[in-house]
Amino acid sequence: MIRSLYKSIHEGERSRINRLVLGSMEPARVRQEYLFSQATKQLFNTRFNDFQARKGHGVLIIPGFLSRDRFNKPLMSFLNDQGYNATGWKNGRNLGPREQVIERLMRELDFKYQETQQKVSLIGHSLGGIYAREIAKKRPDQVEQVITLGSPFARGQNRKTMTNKLYNTINENVETAGRGSHLEIAPPVPTTCVFTRSDSVIDWRSAYQDVKKQNIEKDSSSTELENIEVYGSHCGLTLNASVWYILLDKLSKGAEGWQPFDNSGWRNTVFPNPY
Repeated sequence: MIRSLYKSIHEGERSRINRLVLGSMEPARVRQEYLFSQATKQLFNTRFNDFQARKGHGVLIIPGFLSRDRFNKPLMSFLNDQGYNATGWKNGRNLGPREQVIERLMRELDFKYQETQQKVSLIGHSLGGIYAREIAKKRPDQVEQVITLGSPFARGQNRKTMTNKLYNTINENVETAGRGSHLEIAPPVPTTCVFTRSDSVIDWRSAYQDVKKQNIEKDSSSTELENIEVYGSHCGLTLNASVWYILLDKLSKGAEGWQPFDNSGWRNTVFPNPY
């Protein structure tokens, strides 16, 4: 009943008032997610210790628009405590596509690939996820998998949002900045798209990979594509305990052991039903 009501509330195009109300709640929601993830960290070492971390596996975390590595430190610390080699993009604040941004990311990927002597997993939040997908297309030999968190790569992005207006103001030539329809094409590596229906920054449908369409068009050589919905805010996705659980699951299995996310049992009460 509650789940059905939640879905019905967040279906369809949002009104201006709806966007303003949900947007005004974003800071409080982010703080709540942060406090909850910190309070439940111990559970990942006790109740959820069935994930066998691959010690030293390289993970590159790319921040969202207007964000920087500092905001993702809780996630980096959490993954490093689990045994992973997780670092940020080391490129300051993400102001959108800039000259040499991709080149710098490529160099960071090269460094981590050489450092760990194995393929690297890319985690991108919002705009950072678009970077991750595009880099994986260019360097599939160095990328093991891509996990995007609320990344608007698909058509349907709501152009009326304040964030999108700010993005367009900072990046005048949006099309050459790399927001064309080709972004919908998934990279040729296992790809997981995490989204939240109650996203107050983007249209959640733009963070959803149309798997059926992808397989029909055969634009990607990867059939390991998946969408996973979580309850949460847009800005708090890297601080969300449910997202942390998904990351441990995907990182522990890697590319060779990839399989769809198991949403049965107790998980069905924590994660929304598969969309």
